[in-house]
Amino acid sequence: MGMTGHEDDAPDAARDRAAHRWERYDVPELPHGRRLLLKEHMMREINRDLPGSAEPAPAWRRWRLVAVPAAAAVLAVGGVVAVDTVDRFRHEEASAAAGVDQAAQLLARASAAALAEPVPDPRDGQFVYVKSQTRSGRVTDEGITLPPPTLREVWAPVSGPQNVVVHEDGKPFGAPPAQPSPVSEAKGPGAPDGPNPTPSTAGPTGKTPPANGETAASGAAAGDSLTAPSYAYLKTLPTDPDRLLALVRKVAADADKPRDDEAFVIFTDLLRENLLPPALRAAVYGAIAKLPGVTLIGDATDAAGRPGAAIGRDDGDTSMQLVFDKQTALLLGQREVQRRDAHGIAAGTVLTTSAVLAVAVVDEAGRPPAEPVPAAG
Repeated sequence: MGMTGHEDDAPDAARDRAAHRWERYDVPELPHGRRLLLKEHMMREINRDLPGSAEPAPAWRRWRLVAVPAAAAVLAVGGVVAVDTVDRFRHEEASAAAGVDQAAQLLARASAAALAEPVPDPRDGQFVYVKSQTRSGRVTDEGITLPPPTLREVWAPVSGPQNVVVHEDGKPFGAPPAQPSPVSEAKGPGAPDGPNPTPSTAGPTGKTPPANGETAASGAAAGDSLTAPSYAYLKTLPTDPDRLLALVRKVAADADKPRDDEAFVIFTDLLRENLLPPALRAAVYGAIAKLPGVTLIGDATDAAGRPGAAIGRDDGDTSMQLVFDKQTALLLGQREVQRRDAHGIAAGTVLTTSAVLAVAVVDEAGRPPAEPVPAAG
């Protein structure tokens, strides 16, 4: 039976209907060449399924180019992006929470290790000896480079901040003679009875006065403060983490940076070149764990190359970190690491690093202990 004229027009009618459906949607204008290519593909797919078409495509290969509104296309793509973004955000949020929990666990171990240390009993007239290695980055044409470690030894009077003796690489660290201060002239506890016996090796005769209502501890030299403490002063500080954190935050409120940023710096300074009573050291770790943003960094080494695990807190473009021995949870040292690319410094660059090697109580400034003394973490 022959085909009628109406039947002869069926392929053209199908093409017209398809073209009409394509044109009625408000889609972004495509380049002319791309539009022709897409139209040709669409028409080829239509022809393939029309009566009389040779070799129709298998069902699993019958892809269709479906014209959709631009808003629907954006919604579909945006939905994928939104789901991916939400999933990534949730993953990052879960990772951050895990890092905070792991940091708290490590700090809890460090607190327990500190409480297991013997309680020192230094006397007035003695000195706290701290031996450490330090490396501070230097700016060169190639960027930041870390020089070889400097061996640093500090002798700090037990009863006051005066006459701090510092050696670097075995040589006295020369500081210009300090002007007489009310602290050195008032013969209070810890004030020298005569001239400075080692003027070329002594640091400043006074330290930062108490800040923001902080009072000097009973038995400590006037001028002792949280930011420049003697051992006698440290013995008077609260050993409850909450009370200690409140005190540190009160002092940090006067700084020109966010309060908790400064609080973390104060805590790290307390741990650097001081002998802390075990209960106070444990409280410091407990208080650090309560600061927002403290998280587990992961594997790290101190200035002496000893491996450990670091916890840290972001401070602007950098991360201030404490490195602990993984087995004993004793403090090994500290680091400051570039957190993100900024000012020509690549993220991950170590800016400063230190390692505590020994802490002891000695009778004479400028003379190391006769026997090596391990650091107390």
